[in-house]
Amino acid sequence: MTDVTDPLCWICRQDAATSGEHKTKRSDLAAVLRKPSQEHPLYFHDLERQNKPVKSLDAKILKAPKFICHDCNTTRTQPHDRAWEQMSERLRRCRLEVGHWVRANRIFTYEPRRQMIDVHLFFIKLFGCMLTEATANGYDVPIDIAPFSEAIMTGRPHPEVLLQFGICDGIVGRTDLHCWKTDEEAVIAGWLYQLDRIAVSVVFAQAGRWEPSADFWHPRSPTNSKRFRIADFRYAHLAATEEQ
Repeated sequence: MTDVTDPLCWICRQDAATSGEHKTKRSDLAAVLRKPSQEHPLYFHDLERQNKPVKSLDAKILKAPKFICHDCNTTRTQPHDRAWEQMSERLRRCRLEVGHWVRANRIFTYEPRRQMIDVHLFFIKLFGCMLTEATANGYDVPIDIAPFSEAIMTGRPHPEVLLQFGICDGIVGRTDLHCWKTDEEAVIAGWLYQLDRIAVSVVFAQAGRWEPSADFWHPRSPTNSKRFRIADFRYAHLAATEEQ
């Protein structure tokens, strides 16, 4: 029997939350970083910690708190994890240029539309864990978690979460979640998933309250659901260019 004191999984809302998702997917870490060991650790940095030794890719510090159940973190979302794993590998192998368009069928030769929805749902899982963690830490984030759960449970895209795929400066990790309101009181929130040469910007924008640029991709977009444009997240490079 489930311990009634355990929080429930935010995805299924039925089983105890006993599993912590990697903040950066484990396969991504293994692909772009050397495997750490007791003798040769990697080093973790965030706003609170600097040079924290990491001796295993399964270290607790690399995972979000336990907000989802084992079944949701494995069986239910396994297709989403695998779709992103394949896309991540393909993007890291490609020669990407800012402003160029990439068609989904260049990434996925089999059912590209379904696979791209699964990529979208992979980032929905990470986003939902971030929202749950923010709430647990006492932050009042004005975003309803229920549509994130519904998206994963039904296999349908979240209508208000958009993605940007681009290139970055070689950082590995993810930014904090930032949330704000526009002058029109529309809620906007976003964070950046950085993986060496590639990055994904994940943005929540209230439907009908903000008009995204062509760089933003969504599975139901009437114009670019089958392709995406490469954005520029090389902030160090951009800052150096502006200073010249």
